[in-house]
Amino acid sequence: TSEVGGTNNGRYAKATVANKTGLIIFPDSYTHPSGVTAPANINTGTVDYSVNTYNASAWSSMEAAGAVFLPAAGFRQGTDVKLVSQYGYYWSSTSHESNNTKAYIVWFGASIVSPNNDLSRSCGRFVRLVYTAQ
Repeated sequence: TSEVGGTNNGRYAKATVANKTGLIIFPDSYTHPSGVTAPANINTGTVDYSVNTYNASAWSSMEAAGAVFLPAAGFRQGTDVKLVSQYGYYWSSTSHESNNTKAYIVWFGASIVSPNNDLSRSCGRFVRLVYTAQ
């Protein structure tokens, strides 16, 4: 596991990246790029997105080091998209172990990060494709 911003086992940080609010996820092996401000309030879901602010250039360096950004893209309900810039809801690749009509999600908002919830597969949530850097 990585030490991120002085926190052992750094997993995530709330942030604003290129003027978009969301959640940064750090890989198991992450070395923060030199010259980029280290993230604060690592693994703290109760902070605001403004606690860490990165421009496109700084984010590009973090992304090259393996970080992933999940924008607070809201969710779809019918034909409407709701709570954009406030909450993010993302499907995992894991089906619910005892109910195949559900799958796991991670969701976050201004005062929470909840990485282990299940939801009916009929609900409209987002997918963020991630691949291993080569």
